[in-house]
Amino acid sequence: MARLLVVYGTKYGHTARIAEHIAATLRMEGHSVEVTPAASFPPARSLDPFDAVLVGAPIHGGTYGRAVKRFLHAHREELAAKHWAFFSVGLAVIAERGRIDTQRALDRFLKSASARPTRTELFAGSLLYTRYNPLIRFIMRRIVASQGGDTDTSRDYEYTNWDAVTDFARDFARELGPLPSSRPEVSTPRSALRIEPHAPASK
Repeated sequence: MARLLVVYGTKYGHTARIAEHIAATLRMEGHSVEVTPAASFPPARSLDPFDAVLVGAPIHGGTYGRAVKRFLHAHREELAAKHWAFFSVGLAVIAERGRIDTQRALDRFLKSASARPTRTELFAGSLLYTRYNPLIRFIMRRIVASQGGDTDTSRDYEYTNWDAVTDFARDFARELGPLPSSRPEVSTPRSALRIEPHAPASK
């Protein structure tokens, strides 16, 4: 059994849902997992109790949140010695060109944070028109319309491939290989022990 940490940044809640789905999948594989927002993880807290780490964040305007960047910067030396992954959440990856641009933006972000994950993954997010304020709704509709996407602002749209998220988590666990069994146990919140059905949300 591995002791794993899943750290995430989120703006509208969708990346948090992906992080919880990853954690639930890893628990079903028999691992112990702690899930926490990057903003709540103390810079001085050690990553030593964890065998591996997953970090996720949504991309907005071509970049990622400050809390996640602070986490990466504060723990860059510890992460360099661990197996860890970064997953990005955004709408642009639905299109091939957007996927390429997102990967480039992610590479720039990781370089600026002096972070080199073992692997990276891109997941499509959600379009939550009904929760955006009028200005954001107008901007998002124009962007989506220019790409031939969904423009009915009376409803929300979810584009995440949850099977792909599950496969990513399982593949990450398989990559860990044999692990020591003497590390202290990491507590697991009872509220996140199973994968729940997903309702539309935003990244």
